[in-house]
Amino acid sequence: TFVTGVKTIERERKVIYVDDYKNADFVKYRELLYGKSLVAKVTDDIDDLSDNLVADMELAWALSVPKKKVVIGSKPISIKSDETREAIRKLRKLCRKRKNISSESMMLNHEIKETSKLCKKLRRRDIAKEEGRIFHGDLKGKVHIMKHIERFNSKASSKPGPLTVDGKRLVKDLDIANAFKDEISGNYSTLEIPNLEEENNSKVPKMKEMKFTHSGIFKQLKKIKRRVASGADLVKAAMIIESGPVLLERFRDLFQKSYDQGKVPTKWRTTLVTPIFKSGNKDNPANYRPISVTSNIHKLMEKVIMCQINKHLDKHGVWTDVQFAYRKSSGVNNCLVSHNRWLEKRIDKSIPV
Repeated sequence: TFVTGVKTIERERKVIYVDDYKNADFVKYRELLYGKSLVAKVTDDIDDLSDNLVADMELAWALSVPKKKVVIGSKPISIKSDETREAIRKLRKLCRKRKNISSESMMLNHEIKETSKLCKKLRRRDIAKEEGRIFHGDLKGKVHIMKHIERFNSKASSKPGPLTVDGKRLVKDLDIANAFKDEISGNYSTLEIPNLEEENNSKVPKMKEMKFTHSGIFKQLKKIKRRVASGADLVKAAMIIESGPVLLERFRDLFQKSYDQGKVPTKWRTTLVTPIFKSGNKDNPANYRPISVTSNIHKLMEKVIMCQINKHLDKHGVWTDVQFAYRKSSGVNNCLVSHNRWLEKRIDKSIPV
């Protein structure tokens, strides 16, 4: 609680439990997964295969990765005084000066060391003063402190507030969720996928049957980013990364059966959608853009398929010279270089651009 003498604001404190990776035993995690894989049930049902795999991963993860308690919003907001700002500016100038000098200067190094000590001393003094001013009701700097507190509270609450739809004020969470659902679903349309085999008149040979291999899956598994959010199946990216080669056989069976049957597990078709505010009126659901989070296992399967398709297209020269997206070792930079070369050629030949 922050008391400024006139107004009292309670800063929200959240207690969350996150994975403690420093004290995690990933060797035990892989051993548990290996033991579970030996007694895993063999079935042709895609949902059962996926659910059993996820359940084994979650159980092994819970037994090998401990949780640590984190309190959000417990530290006071620190404000720098003018004297501290001036000391920090001086320290930065000295550091830049030392960077530009080729030879070592003992006097300059000593001055930088003393200025750094002064900055730390002033910061500790500022924090002590601020804590005393906030918690003991000192009116000095009241407006400045209130601005920082209000800014923190506005950033801390990422949950969308009440909405206004057709003149009605929506306050309940379920009504707000349905309003976003109606708004987002209106932006999508169902397309009829044509029969590509009938319309394929090119000389490019057909692609062979999709075969999932251990090496192909492991290659894409190593490219997964650890901080990717989990989807509806609650499988974290770290759970897939740390499994290593232990689950390759189960991944291969799941992906191959899913591809052969033309089906995907139910949870893979479920997407967690988060509305992110863009600009304008916050009461209007149209001013939010949806961010979708899908299953990480599903993403792994998509990457393996995408890799094989790209190999087939590269092998038979399907890609044109102006195709830069969805290609290996190609991107925006290559597109800009190609465009600049095209412009230079036309300018050299005095052709209007």
